[in-house]
Amino acid sequence: RLGGDEFVVVLEQVHDLGHVAAIAQKVLGQLNTALRVNGRDLYVSASLGISMYPQDGVDPQTLVRNADAAMYRSKAEGRNTFHFYTEDMTEQAMARVLLETELRHALDNNEFRLHYQPQLDLQTGHIIGFEALVRWQHPLRGLLAPGIFIPLAEDTGLIEPIGEWVLAEACAQMRRWRDDGLNPGRVAVNLSGKQLRRKELLLTVLAILEETRCEPEWLELEVTESVFMERAEEASAILQSVRSTGIELSIDDFGTGYSSLSYLKHLPVSKLKIDRSFIKNIPDAPDDMAITRAIIALARSMK
Repeated sequence: RLGGDEFVVVLEQVHDLGHVAAIAQKVLGQLNTALRVNGRDLYVSASLGISMYPQDGVDPQTLVRNADAAMYRSKAEGRNTFHFYTEDMTEQAMARVLLETELRHALDNNEFRLHYQPQLDLQTGHIIGFEALVRWQHPLRGLLAPGIFIPLAEDTGLIEPIGEWVLAEACAQMRRWRDDGLNPGRVAVNLSGKQLRRKELLLTVLAILEETRCEPEWLELEVTESVFMERAEEASAILQSVRSTGIELSIDDFGTGYSSLSYLKHLPVSKLKIDRSFIKNIPDAPDDMAITRAIIALARSMK
């Protein structure tokens, strides 16, 4: 507390402007909660100013002074909001807050779409499966690729309900294709780190399979190598339980997550999906070709 009604919040180890904006929103939200005093509801609002080290100052005095200047801009523009010391940072943060709000409504408004990328057997040319890829049909910005909104969904916890929707929609589509007499193989669905850390993952997957009448043998779950390595032992146990139902498991982005081969030996996976960074320059990059050959040889020898 600096004095009177002014307080300072210090955030350490900040690497993303969006995280600061999210915390500012939380502070404003908490202060907007009604306070019951003598039978009446009282409300408090705040004006926030934010300065960032080192671009807005390298010593505490400068940082506080610049945050104070940003705070007065918030007051001048109607209060109960936040501003960064530099206007471009404020615009970036406001855009993120707006996108988060829109993302929260996107599920309720049925704005997500699944596109299905076919997986081909290059020797026969036959389709052997599909990968489900989520897109956001934004009402104003059109079709948005996952790179625009998935990181935000992971930061805000929205990745779990979005992930469950993707899984349910993909399973329902498999049921529809089968009912139409088609044999599309398996559909691959990505699992996020947050989904993988949930002990209820298996129960959630089984409930979706039952609800959509999708057989476990029609489903493949993908986990990126980096996500798996964050909690390898815990993730391995969860994946073992999932694999026991007949669902196939694959490691995505293989070769970039510093995977331990000793863990790979015990993982219940049946596919390695080589990261595109090794593939995109073939056949012009000899090193990429050598790495790709090695991964293929490793996968074949481990069946």
